[in-house]
Amino acid sequence: MTSSTIVDTGLFGERKIIQTRLFHCKICNRLVRQEDAGKGDLLKADDNFTSRARSIWQSMPGDAQLKTLNTVWCTQCKNMTGITNIRANVCSGMLVLRGKCCRCSADVARIVENR
Repeated sequence: MTSSTIVDTGLFGERKIIQTRLFHCKICNRLVRQEDAGKGDLLKADDNFTSRARSIWQSMPGDAQLKTLNTVWCTQCKNMTGITNIRANVCSGMLVLRGKCCRCSADVARIVENR
């Protein structure tokens, strides 16, 4: 399986993060199926973000959001990974994203410092 993540801007300027998973045959490497995770706002910022966290997140450019989501250190994998099942709040003025590792589902966190 391989995956890719893109940031899409909707008609009204809202940014949505779309993750696509591609499943290939292990023998011939042909594409077996494709899944779009969530078909839209993967973060569900309304449900899992505090209001202050949501406003900080939405003020970030789309490419910065994408980089933040894909540069999370997993202590189980001992490698950089992506984050899913995200919850966010603000602690000491910094945005804190908590969720699960895309690879092994271990708990991970990412802190975004204010500039």
